[in-house]
Amino acid sequence: MQSTLLGMAIVVIVALVTALVGPLFIDWGRYRPTFEVEASRFLGTPVRITGAIDARILPSLTLSLRGIELGPPGPSSKTRAQSLDVEFALGPLVRGQWRAAALHLRRPELSLGLDRTGRLESLPFTLGLGPDQVSIDRLVVDDGIITIRDAASGTRMVLDQLWFHGDMRSLAGPVKGEGAFVTSGQLYGYSLNAARRGEDGGTKLRLSLDPADRPLAIETEGTLWVDAGAPRYEGTATLVRPVGLVLADGKKLVSEPWRLASHIKANATSALLEQLEFQYGPEERGIKLTGTADMQFGLHPRFEGVLSARQVDLDRSFARADDTNRLPLATLRSFAAGLGDAIRPSILVKLGIGIDTLTLGGAALQSVRGDIESDAEAWNLQTFEFRAPGATQVKLSGRLKVTPNATEFVGPAVIDSSDPSALVAWIEGLSEPPKMAMGSMRVRGDVTLGSERIAVERLSADADRKAFEGRFSYLFAAGSKPARLDAALSAPDVDVDAAIALGKAAFAGSKLDKPGEIALAIDVGRATFGGVEAKRAAANIEFDAGGLRIERLSISDLAGAALNASGRIDASSAPRGALSLVLDAQKKPI
Repeated sequence: MQSTLLGMAIVVIVALVTALVGPLFIDWGRYRPTFEVEASRFLGTPVRITGAIDARILPSLTLSLRGIELGPPGPSSKTRAQSLDVEFALGPLVRGQWRAAALHLRRPELSLGLDRTGRLESLPFTLGLGPDQVSIDRLVVDDGIITIRDAASGTRMVLDQLWFHGDMRSLAGPVKGEGAFVTSGQLYGYSLNAARRGEDGGTKLRLSLDPADRPLAIETEGTLWVDAGAPRYEGTATLVRPVGLVLADGKKLVSEPWRLASHIKANATSALLEQLEFQYGPEERGIKLTGTADMQFGLHPRFEGVLSARQVDLDRSFARADDTNRLPLATLRSFAAGLGDAIRPSILVKLGIGIDTLTLGGAALQSVRGDIESDAEAWNLQTFEFRAPGATQVKLSGRLKVTPNATEFVGPAVIDSSDPSALVAWIEGLSEPPKMAMGSMRVRGDVTLGSERIAVERLSADADRKAFEGRFSYLFAAGSKPARLDAALSAPDVDVDAAIALGKAAFAGSKLDKPGEIALAIDVGRATFGGVEAKRAAANIEFDAGGLRIERLSISDLAGAALNASGRIDASSAPRGALSLVLDAQKKPI
């Protein structure tokens, strides 16, 4: 009896050793044709194995293939993998089920495409087993490359360095996992959770996308159908810029948060965004707009939408602890810089904006309406208008350019005000309107509003029924350089006393720095000053830290006399210089 048991033990040991060591002495390359035939039958396309083949029985049934190519032989084959390692579960395999306890795919290369009708091109392989006959407990993909082509636009996108760690319970789902890829030099992390395909052919999925070096998170949840090769998706989508982000290099980035959420219906050529909600800023003081939008893909992708709100409070959204009475232009600069930095789309964007009441600079602007467009470099205001304090109607259009160091708007504008004093008080942040002896005012010109200057070119105005034209420029003080005022004006008739009173009233309590440099060019047909009338007056004067320079000062008729002057007075503790003065006061014949 003892010898029998010993013999059985020896047989078991020999069998185990043979199973463990035997495969090391087997040339699996001799069975390459068999492996290729079975793999071709399994995938429904020709399969070639150009590298080594290895197999093990113990401690588990494993198969390793090197150099795998799918499809007809030749350089046109674009589906391949560097290696495939599979650890099989023996129980399901005996029952005819292909279950992998672990599958590791290295350096796979796959090409996918959409034809001109928006339908998916057929995959280079079709599995020869039912969807429930295949499952993978642990799926690992490393360093993959997926090329996506769009025949309608003639473009392609390459997902490089792609990896995925997850599981696949069957070919019909569920599938879940996470990974990352690189496209256009940008690293994106992602997570995927796809449920089992439903009876209607749809697959419920949840996908999140997280650019590594951009403060942006993208998430969508919905159902995907593929009908006759045409993909169709319906669900919700959310784009969020968080308030803070730690970049891949460890740098901390703090920004104003925003959120865009919508119900989406999409196919391969377009997407409809309904119940769209956009919020800029945190919940307690955010700017909220709602609307709809349409997005077109293809050769010339574009995004067109309409956003509206009953009320928006920019003062609250951009309030700071040190702001007791923030000026409208300062708030607008902050808003433009923040929004421009937050949203810089790479495709054409057209938006229609409608806000019933907008609070800015302590006042309520009414009926704010506009159409804006982005060309990836700047925002273009095609039309923009609103009603401001002083019964003022403002209409403008132009280009809003935002850079990391500056924000600037350039374009034509029209201002029509019935009460200029109230308008000036709002712009300057004054508690009370200045006393200005002026009725209505209408101004038009090409306006520049920026962090460095305020300017109006091709100025044409009518103030209290007196017309004038020219140009105006105010440069803000920067470092040791003082503020500068540069103006060239011409008018047929000017009341100098009223103009001086207007200037004093307008700039009384102004937050603008007093100009340290002034350049004036004036051409007036008729002017009155202190009850004295002057005709055909012209002046070209400059003032700076060096002193006063009068290039030209001429009056053709000053109470019957002609006056011409030029010269320079240097600024010093004891001013000095030289003036040339010619006065022609010939007695007129009686």
